[in-house]
Amino acid sequence: MLQTDLKNLISSGKYDKYFASLYSCLRDEVGYYRERALRIVEGFKKEFPGNAEGPRLFSSPGRLELTGNHTDHQGGMVLTGTVNADILACVAKNGIDEINILSEGYGKITLSCNDTELKPEEKNTTTALVRGMLKAVGDAGFKVGGFDMYAASDVPAGLGMSSSAAFEILIGRVMNDLFCGGVLSNEQIAYAGMYAERKYFGKPCGLMDQMACITGGINIFNFEDADRPMTSRIDFDFESAGLDIIVTDTGTDHADMAEDFNAIPEEMYSVAKALGGERLCDIEENVFYEKTPELREKVGDRAIMRAMHWYDEVKRVRLQKEVLEEKNVGRFLEIVRASGRSSFMYLQNIDNYKDPKFQSVALSLALADHLLGDKGAVRIQGGGFAGSIIAFVPKEMSDDYITNMEKLLGAGSCRRVKIRSKV
Repeated sequence: MLQTDLKNLISSGKYDKYFASLYSCLRDEVGYYRERALRIVEGFKKEFPGNAEGPRLFSSPGRLELTGNHTDHQGGMVLTGTVNADILACVAKNGIDEINILSEGYGKITLSCNDTELKPEEKNTTTALVRGMLKAVGDAGFKVGGFDMYAASDVPAGLGMSSSAAFEILIGRVMNDLFCGGVLSNEQIAYAGMYAERKYFGKPCGLMDQMACITGGINIFNFEDADRPMTSRIDFDFESAGLDIIVTDTGTDHADMAEDFNAIPEEMYSVAKALGGERLCDIEENVFYEKTPELREKVGDRAIMRAMHWYDEVKRVRLQKEVLEEKNVGRFLEIVRASGRSSFMYLQNIDNYKDPKFQSVALSLALADHLLGDKGAVRIQGGGFAGSIIAFVPKEMSDDYITNMEKLLGAGSCRRVKIRSKV
């Protein structure tokens, strides 16, 4: 399909039904997404005028962690929801062994398809992620050729919606469709993303982010089998239940939080190892509690409390499946509130308290809890220590909630999101 053909199909409204389904919006609300897609096609044409191949559109969504904070790396369960914020890209083969990617607001990167060597100087860069994906797909037996990409993201970075995982999945889908005949499974692409992020980008992530971004809808993932996580799809509509999902930027970032973040899985691993296992899923809960007194000297009190959080959080996720299938909104909110309290008290990933005068995440949670009472629920979103909080707010309270939260955190800090069923 030529650029002009793709542009004409989009502008004529041929894609409107697709956009409405993809972004969970009404047909009369689709104009924004149509114009965004046209802008991206135009950007591709301007940036890569010599590319005569027919371009295609690829989309990769962000995700929310609804319940299950820091459970995946220990073989636990997580309740996730894919959101209607995504990275949208116009892509075409270029016939040379070179990958060119321009992302709006992030600049352009170029790398050779034939160079998959790990480069320490690329740590924490977009180039590292692409190179890691090249290596992972190559190790799966495929030769990836060159392509040009023009992309734009409305998945906010640093707010726990997994912008990095969304990008990894986007690159994996492009490589799979253009060069692998579409034979790579969702799980293989997700693992490639995790490999790229761990090995090349330098972040010791679990698999939850990638699996959530590539699956779509509301799902429970069970990571007890690390090589083949089990997925349970849940049919639940927050819109019909009268709830808005509101993600709030607390005005903090994760730049200096890597040590705090990494300590959580490390301490949980230490508990499991002290009890003769590899992960907490290897240790029965009753054994853990029986051995708690002797664990104090081996691993310390915080590690024990973090393990307590893990055992209870896994049970909460398992219960959420039953609750959502029964459409029991009140019970769902109770469990979210319990999850939030546990993250605050036991997991301790709200703040590192190095500067007690500045506790934006904790203060944001406190205000949100005050505004919602028992009519809604709020908890930390994602890895913690910085970033965002997620609230489930009755629709009749949403406007007031946003107004009051933005008085504290600034205009535009709150964002309503919807669950995206299709990927």
